[in-house]
Amino acid sequence: MIPFEECWNLGQKYNLPVSVVEEEIEALLSCMLTEHCGFEVEAVISPEGLKIYGYVERGGELKVKSLDLKQYSLRRFPESLSVALAQRSVLSRYEALKYVSQSVLEGQVVQEQENGDLVVEIQDPGLFGLCARRQQPPSERGHYRRGEQKAFFVLAMLPVLADDVPRLEIRLSRTTKKLVEGLFRRQLGQSHSKAEIKCTRRIAGAFSEVQTTEKLPRALIQSVSKEVKERIRVFW
Repeated sequence: MIPFEECWNLGQKYNLPVSVVEEEIEALLSCMLTEHCGFEVEAVISPEGLKIYGYVERGGELKVKSLDLKQYSLRRFPESLSVALAQRSVLSRYEALKYVSQSVLEGQVVQEQENGDLVVEIQDPGLFGLCARRQQPPSERGHYRRGEQKAFFVLAMLPVLADDVPRLEIRLSRTTKKLVEGLFRRQLGQSHSKAEIKCTRRIAGAFSEVQTTEKLPRALIQSVSKEVKERIRVFW
């Protein structure tokens, strides 16, 4: 028998509604039993409980018969359901957060790994990104402090499978020209939403050259310069 209590607990673990858990149970059972039986099987959860139907072709006609779930060994079911629900959870989170891709976010340094990659906590507790060593200015590499706050540009946000575990991979950068552009736009706000800002040249940690259609306040230029730790020349 399927340990349904365990199934609902998995739904709570991955913060998924009962309706989603039921969808995954139906889809997984249908797939596993179809593979086992050699003919199409459909699992349906209704107010009356779980029903299993087999579709068998006999004499050119499709016959539907009710199957007894107790006849089948489903020891892999809880583990497979856990993976399926983890995937749904990651995809759900991706849909809710994909708007932050290609934007500037504040992040807190959590750990610098042995290879120099930086683990960063962003957006809210429990959401982590990775800033690869090559995406860090040479002048900053090896000098990050745990708990330090920095601005990062989100290069990509992707649902991936790592070591057979579904997770959300967030790739960050401190070297892209888009970080400089994003910092200016964020600090200018809606009052200058029509201003065009383009970082035309950048050597991260040394200097950036920015072209804009409006004269920018000196204090703003100094603020962005302080964040990226480099000289900024603005042309308008």
